[in-house]
Parts: sequence; C-alpha cells; structure tokens
Amino acid sequence: MRYASPDTLVRLNVGDGDLSERWFQFSIKPRHDLAGRVQGLMSVATDVTAQVLARRALEQSHAEHQRLLKRAQDAARAKDEFLAMLGHELRNPLAPIVSALHVMQARQDSTTEREQAVIRRQVKHMSRLVDDFARRLAHCARPRSPAAQPDARRRHPAARGRDGATAHRPAAA
Repeated sequence: MRYASPDTLVRLNVGDGDLSERWFQFSIKPRHDLAGRVQGLMSVATDVTAQVLARRALEQSHAEHQRLLKRAQDAARAKDEFLAMLGHELRNPLAPIVSALHVMQARQDSTTEREQAVIRRQVKHMSRLVDDFARRLAHCARPRSPAAQPDARRRHPAARGRDGATAHRPAAA
C-alpha cells in the first residue's frame, strides 16, 4: 500500500533568513522484511511548487475569462435590447402619420396635394431607413451556430408591421 499526500505547503529557510513557501507532494511506502512485516517507511518529497503556481494562475485566468465573458454577454444583451427598442420607437410615429395621410387622400382635398406629396416622400424615406436598420439589426442578432439558425419563413416584426399598415390603404379611385 502506498500513500501520496495532497499538495502540502512547507515554509523553508533557504539560507538568507527568509522563509520561502514551497509546495511538496509526499509519497510514503512501507518497507517490508523477508517475512512481510513492515520494517520501516520510505518517504519521497517531490517539489510541486511550479505546478501549483501554474494551476493557480490557470484558475485565476479562467475565472477572469468567465467574468469578462459574462460582462461581454451582458453588454451584447443590453445593446440588442436597446437596438430593438430603438427600432420600435423609430417605427411608432410612422403609423399615425401614414394613417393621417390616408385620411387626407380619402378626402381628396386638392389644396393639400403638395403637402401630401412631401409627407408621402418623407414617410417612404423614413420607412426605408427604419427597414434598413431593422434588417441590419436582425443580421447582427442572428445566431452564428447553424443549428440555431431561425426558420427562413419567419419574418422580422418590423416587416410584419409594415405589411399590416400598407394592407389598410384605401382603394385607388
């Protein structure tokens, strides 16, 4: 039977009066006589200071890596939430503007045709900007793993909202 100790801290005087902290692993094996009786013990001390220090450094590095990874994931999640909210807030004012434009068109008021054209052009421009923003946001937020890719048939919520708004346009006369 053999015994091997866990890493053990030993403070040694290395000759200059200072104590040096060293780590040892002790192995102890019984020595038997010819009759099989334990006659003594053989002990070997192996200096494992370098391994202990390397293991500690690796553990600290791993802990730091995990902490930084969590910070990066939290920041990415906060960024995604902010961008989703921003896209939503940019799209919100467009719906009542489009509705008001449709009401104006339905009244067939020729005195506001020029203003309607300006509003229509600006709404179209803003819609393109928001759509481009939403497309870029969807591309950035897309999972990178092939197994986690979304179903291609699903559409971005901004596109569904746009389609819903345009479906309620009055019929052309």
